[in-house]
Amino acid sequence: MRAGYNRVVSRSQRLERVRALVVRARPLGERDRLVRLFAERRGSFAARATSAMELKSRLAPRLMPLHLGTFSLVSTRGGLPIIAGAEIAFRFAHWRRSGRRIVLASLFLATLDELQAPPEANAQFWQLVLNLLRTDPPERALPSLLALFLHRCLELLGLNGDARCSLCDRVLAPPQYSARSRTFALASADLSTFFCRRCFNRKYGGQQVEVVKVGVSDLALLRRLRRCPLLDFARLSLRPRQVAFIVGLFRQRAQDMLPGTVDLLASVAAPMGIPDQELPPL
Repeated sequence: MRAGYNRVVSRSQRLERVRALVVRARPLGERDRLVRLFAERRGSFAARATSAMELKSRLAPRLMPLHLGTFSLVSTRGGLPIIAGAEIAFRFAHWRRSGRRIVLASLFLATLDELQAPPEANAQFWQLVLNLLRTDPPERALPSLLALFLHRCLELLGLNGDARCSLCDRVLAPPQYSARSRTFALASADLSTFFCRRCFNRKYGGQQVEVVKVGVSDLALLRRLRRCPLLDFARLSLRPRQVAFIVGLFRQRAQDMLPGTVDLLASVAAPMGIPDQELPPL
């Protein structure tokens, strides 16, 4: 569906057209709206929609979160660009069918909104989110989709790493791993570093070091997510405890780069039945 609205722009003003996704919008004063947009390489930026709070505004309905379109922006000296027009290509209305879909889509948008990255990374996150928004996942697959999204974000941010011992570089969850085995590895408290027990005991056995236990099954899940094609998330069929591990990993590793997204995770995971799980200390 396409919908358009354009204002007349004087010759003295500079006009640019930007394809972007509406991330959020809020009132600005009594008549205007402050709109956050995300463009493929430009990333997140703010724009002003004048008179968009008025009841007769034709622009206001086009400035809803999840709307993807081409926006005409008028540059101003020293101020925010003004939205002079909007042609909406997709509304992604199917992400408003249930509360769980709404909170998950809100997480996608919150991630884009606070992302501070170079153009190449912006383009990768843009493609990730749009590919997911174009899907129509069944409700049962939403927890698996959440886990795969968080895992992909960590990879794009360079925060994922392999499930290897940081000392001997041994793979901690080998391909022949059996889910019936109750083995575990060790990790630093912030989950930034993994150790096999042999190396940990050799180097830190006589010291007071804070570590947590991480099941080998959880480490095997990281490889499984890395190898899963993005649009095959429904085949994962992850259990709530597995998703909780990925949520905890994201909280620990992304809290400095995406603190707003981390803060939002609790309100996203709870409606999906994901437990607020802490890894056991050693």
